[in-house]
Amino acid sequence: MTPAIVAFDLGGVIVDVDHGAAARALGVSLDDIEGAFFSGGIHDAVTVGALDAAGFVAAAAAALGRDAAAVAAAWAAIVEVRADGRALIEECLAAGLRVVLWSNTDPIHLARMARALPPLPLEHVSFALGAQKPDPEFFRRGLARLGAAPVFVDDRADNVAAARALGVRAHQVQGPAEARAALVQEGLLPVL
Repeated sequence: MTPAIVAFDLGGVIVDVDHGAAARALGVSLDDIEGAFFSGGIHDAVTVGALDAAGFVAAAAAALGRDAAAVAAAWAAIVEVRADGRALIEECLAAGLRVVLWSNTDPIHLARMARALPPLPLEHVSFALGAQKPDPEFFRRGLARLGAAPVFVDDRADNVAAARALGVRAHQVQGPAEARAALVQEGLLPVL
C-alpha cells in the first residue's frame, strides 16, 4: 500500500521566521533588511529559481553596503527550525507517512533548515518547482511530482485556498501543535 503523503509548509508551521535576526546580525534596521531583500523583485526571483543564491546575496549586499558572506549568514539566520516542528516530522516518518516540504523558500534557507530536519526530499519547494504559492502552478507541478495528492498544512489562508481549489486536502495552521491536530483530524496520526 502506498503511504499517505503529508506536505508541510515551513515558515509559521515547522519553522520560526524572524527578519529581525538579520537586522541584528548586520547592525541595520528592519526597514533596511526589508528594502535590501524584498525590493526590486529579488526575493521573488530567488524563491522561484529565476535568480541563484549568489545573485540574490550580491544584490542584497550591494543594497546594504555589506560583505556578501556576512549578508548570506544574516539571511540564513532568519529561519530557525522549531524543536517541536522537527519532532512532528519525525513522528510522521515513524508513522510511515511520506513527508515532503511544500514551501516558498530559497536555497540558502533550505540548506539551513535541512541541516536541522530529518532527511527529506527537497525537490518540492518553490525554487525547485519554478513557482511559488499561492500560484496554482506551484500546486500543479507539486502534484505532478508527487503523483498523488497530499494532506497539506500551511499557515496562510491564500495558500490553503489555492491548494483546495485543485482538490488538495489542506489545512490552515499556526505551528506544529495545530499541524499535528490537523493530521489527527485526517486520521494520519493518533490522538495523544
